Amino acid sequence: MKTMAVPQILLREILPLAEHRVTPLENNRVISYRESVLPLIDLREVFSAPEIKPAQHVLVVGTDGSLHGLVVDRVLGLREIVVQPVAD
Repeated sequence: MKTMAVPQILLREILPLAEHRVTPLENNRVISYRESVLPLIDLREVFSAPEIKPAQHVLVVGTDGSLHGLVVDRVLGLREIVVQPVAD
């Protein structure tokens, strides 16, 4: 299992994943979202992670002009993380 973080400023919403809502569209998977279509990105496929259990959630991320759904196994919670550049 891999643990990943998403910048909270990009996170719009967390939805339960209902497989019956997922529709194939031009070699992609999408769901209906707020009178639009939300393309899904399965992070297990992106990072070649084994499927231990079925995906449970969709993290709606992005800006108003470009939203995507990240398909994840579980959500661990929200945490404040400070990222600073490494000084030379």
